[in-house]
Amino acid sequence: MAIVHPINSAGQFAGDKADVDRPFVIAGSYLQPRRYVDTFTREGLTVTFHGEHRPHEAYTEALADAGFVIERLREPTDPDPAKPWRRIPLFLVADPLAYTRDAGPLGAGAGGWADHAP
Repeated sequence: MAIVHPINSAGQFAGDKADVDRPFVIAGSYLQPRRYVDTFTREGLTVTFHGEHRPHEAYTEALADAGFVIERLREPTDPDPAKPWRRIPLFLVADPLAYTRDAGPLGAGAGGWADHAP
């Protein structure tokens, strides 16, 4: 599962765009879900994205409620040192592993929900 990292819709970089170390500011609440609209124009083409900000926990709880355990979680950034996104994650990448409550990992045949639950 890969999504745009929730921090992206929670705030924005403030200050001079030429300053790659400018602060990232969250003006409202990161934890409060909300709808948003972003419009971008590049090379004469304008695109409008409609989205809904949700905190990281909303995604992990949805996976847990559906019977998944997160095996691995990554937060890739921009590798370019000249970009401000090198300090803030761009995406949230989770490798969910399906579990059944009585048999453990699907296809593994061992363990159980109680063995892997927090």
